[in-house]
Amino acid sequence: MKKYLLLGLVFIFALFLTGTGIVIHYLLRSASQLRQVVELHQVEQLRLELSLKAHEAQGDLKVSQTAFAANLDDIIANVRSLESSVQTCHSCHHEPMVKDQLDELSLFVGDYKSHFSRFVTAAGSSERVALLQLEAVAIGDRVEGLITDLILMALPGLEGRTREAMEKIDRSWQMLSATMLLTFLSALLVATILSRRIAQPVRLLAAAAREISAGKLGTQVSHREPGELGQLLKAFNSMSTTLHTNKQQIQTHVEKLTSLGRALPLLQAARDLEAVPSLLSGIIETLIEGAEHFGFIFKTDPKAGRSALFLFAPGDDQPRANQGVAAELLEQAYRDAAGKPLLVNREAADKWPLGVWPLPAPPRNFLLAWLETRGQVSGAVFAANKTGGGFLDEDSGLLTILSNGLAEALENIRLFGELHHQMGMLQEAQHELIQAEKLSALGTLSGGVAHDFNNILCAILGHAQLLAEDATSVAEKESLTTIEQASLRGAALTRKLLSFSSPSPAERRHFGINKAVKRAVGLIGRTLDKRIDLELDLADPEPIIHGDPGEVEQILMNLCVNARDAMPDGGRLLIRTETVGVDKSFRARHRLAQPGQHLRLIVEDTGSGIPEELLPRIFEPFLTTKKADRGTGLGLSIVQRIVATHGGACSIESSLGKGTRFEVYLPISPGESEASILGSPSLAGSGKKVLIVDDEEMICSFLGNLLRSKGFTTLVAHNGREALDLLSARDGEIDLM
Repeated sequence: MKKYLLLGLVFIFALFLTGTGIVIHYLLRSASQLRQVVELHQVEQLRLELSLKAHEAQGDLKVSQTAFAANLDDIIANVRSLESSVQTCHSCHHEPMVKDQLDELSLFVGDYKSHFSRFVTAAGSSERVALLQLEAVAIGDRVEGLITDLILMALPGLEGRTREAMEKIDRSWQMLSATMLLTFLSALLVATILSRRIAQPVRLLAAAAREISAGKLGTQVSHREPGELGQLLKAFNSMSTTLHTNKQQIQTHVEKLTSLGRALPLLQAARDLEAVPSLLSGIIETLIEGAEHFGFIFKTDPKAGRSALFLFAPGDDQPRANQGVAAELLEQAYRDAAGKPLLVNREAADKWPLGVWPLPAPPRNFLLAWLETRGQVSGAVFAANKTGGGFLDEDSGLLTILSNGLAEALENIRLFGELHHQMGMLQEAQHELIQAEKLSALGTLSGGVAHDFNNILCAILGHAQLLAEDATSVAEKESLTTIEQASLRGAALTRKLLSFSSPSPAERRHFGINKAVKRAVGLIGRTLDKRIDLELDLADPEPIIHGDPGEVEQILMNLCVNARDAMPDGGRLLIRTETVGVDKSFRARHRLAQPGQHLRLIVEDTGSGIPEELLPRIFEPFLTTKKADRGTGLGLSIVQRIVATHGGACSIESSLGKGTRFEVYLPISPGESEASILGSPSLAGSGKKVLIVDDEEMICSFLGNLLRSKGFTTLVAHNGREALDLLSARDGEIDLM
């Protein structure tokens, strides 16, 4: 545009200079002619003055009567002035004819002056003076005639020259006006052309700017303008294209952020690590367009210092590669990057910071953002082999946001796992508390029932034994045996109820578990079906435990009875003892378990098994899988109580149709020896006096008959007050109460 402005100004200036030059040329020529006219007028003026002076001199000459007239000096001055005027006129440039006349005039003026001088200086007669005067007058008349002829000859040329000069002056003014008008019109035309050339692009720019302000980014201006305007329009089109591209990039970025905002809650709602890979692969594929591979790394076992790398390709549901990464390598790469995202678009094969790249072909480029948890690196999210120019800062920002969300998701999963574990422990504790409360309530109820029932059984069994000693017939002995067996069965049930309700402090001592197992097997072996194969696998050396041998034998008896009843058609019964150590996970599952070495007592059968839904409740009192006439449902609850009082734990595994495996863990007492067991004393009376104290009349009657049969003398008191009264009344007589 600058070029067009300069060309327009140059054109206007050239046009103005041309017109002005022409006008000046005409003015100069007119001025030259005008000077010539002025000079001609000056010459004409000289001629007029010459004519006037000649006329004055001639008049003086004619009126002078004598040569010595009073105005003689004026006459002489006029003549001299005439001569001077002739000389002046003669000095001007004239045409040849005029010049000839002036030469002739100059001769006559000289002759006139000569005759005038003779007239003035004449002396003599008046006739002579008069003659000289007439001669001088005649010559003067001739001079006046010549002067008049010159004036009449020059007048038409002077008028023509004057008119021609004036016409040229008029034409000069006309040319000047025409030049000014033409210059103005040219300037107006140039201004119009320039205005159109400037205004049209400006209007196009204004229209395009309105389109852009209305939201139509990318609007282009069609033009073929060269120069600055063309560059301006080109720059505007480039700006509009850039705005449109930036808008699309912003919209794409917003869409990605929106997608990320919708995906992060789903990722953070995950409750286990198994759901993370599929969710994360879909998110990265959406965020980083053009990436041929992507994945993530996180610590799978922080204590062992191992991390796992999962690598995906677009469309994969399962990881294409899965390899371990040393935690030290991950932490070193994090420190080297100062915790900032690692973006590498060149020579990426030599800059991958996490050991060996999981694919055969090295990465062309990669972007890696770190997972941070409580100020420590816990993993990373990465994308690799992006096409179309490599990774951008925008990709780095998006992946950083995702890495922060993933770190929160992994932390949520960890916290949820801990919370789930703690809730499980709390529920287990609540369940144990509820069971304890149930056991306490049932114990109180069963204790009272068992106590009364035990008294009745004691009387029945005692009297049956006494009658059996005196029975003579077989029928009586069989009947008494039946009564005794029924009473013993009832007594066993009563002992279970009493043990369940209010266990009395047992006499604890160190003993070998193998011996206790053999004693229990000796008792239960006679009751086993011949089709049941009993296998013993006892530890060597024999583990020594501290506890009540009778209660431990009760554990084994109860478990073996349950195994026997689960195999009505025969099977295999395994009893094994072994020494094991327990870890923190075992103690976390069994809170009452003590640290250190433990005896593991295993009772395993190949019976019918226990339904899965009953396993969580298997140790509840009165819960049984047997028929109504085959079990009471107290055996396993008693086992659990005995194990708990010994500081141990028990577990069960069972499958329907495959059998059941019970494991009992009891703490071992290393370095201890088994204590000796004292024998029971024999019962002999020899007239000793015994005081029997019981509120049950049947007990008092049975014990009295039994003791008297053994040679004792008996006294009976039904309560404590009666017993004290008898002791006071028979001070020193009673040997045993």
